[in-house]
Amino acid sequence: MEIILILIILVASSSSCQAMFTDQVGAKQKIDKFVVLFAPNYCSTGTQTCRSNLPDYFTIHGIWPNELSPPIPRTFDLSLLKDQLLEDLRTHWPGLKNSDDPNEEFWKHQWEKHGRYFSGTQVEYFQKGINLLRTEEIQKALSELLINGKKYVTVDILKRLKDITKSNPAFSCKDSKEGTTKLLVEVTFCLDPDLTTHKDCPEKQSCGTEFYVDTSTPSPSPSPSRYVITEKAVASF
Repeated sequence: MEIILILIILVASSSSCQAMFTDQVGAKQKIDKFVVLFAPNYCSTGTQTCRSNLPDYFTIHGIWPNELSPPIPRTFDLSLLKDQLLEDLRTHWPGLKNSDDPNEEFWKHQWEKHGRYFSGTQVEYFQKGINLLRTEEIQKALSELLINGKKYVTVDILKRLKDITKSNPAFSCKDSKEGTTKLLVEVTFCLDPDLTTHKDCPEKQSCGTEFYVDTSTPSPSPSPSRYVITEKAVASF
């Protein structure tokens, strides 16, 4: 009887430990996330039917706050996004879908789905995304992932990024069309509720032991468009 009781306790403890490492409570996300994507891979692996003129650098997918608080009903208003913010969003938070107005459609979806768990205004939500992308830690981390033709060993690059951000990001990969390589699709940076302090993300297994980001032939110098935010960020420090 005592042995059975001990086994029950061990199973319960194991389940409790597993719950600590999941980012879901039921169907609700319990971790605040800032997610970026690499459009060429995001589109080429069939995640979405995309437009032709894709950016060749990391762009914002979204800020996804935890969903533990009651949601606030949101209605998207494009007219609130203007001037420098609108220009930044077109460049660094673009819609990729092959549609008449991919930007407005994408921003509307992000604000009405994820912004309902954000405590600020629509303008503050989108400005926060631009500000996060411009932080020194995230810029340095993403620059490590933009070496043309490099095969990344997952455990090594995760260690390198942890040295930069002081936390573990999470990678999402998909198979190439040929099925011979893993391509990095998204990088998730997990944050405390202040949406500033990095924290460890739950581990994801979709990238295997190694993956590629950009499979093109290495060039003597990087595309300037890839580092436009890095240059702005450096100038601001």
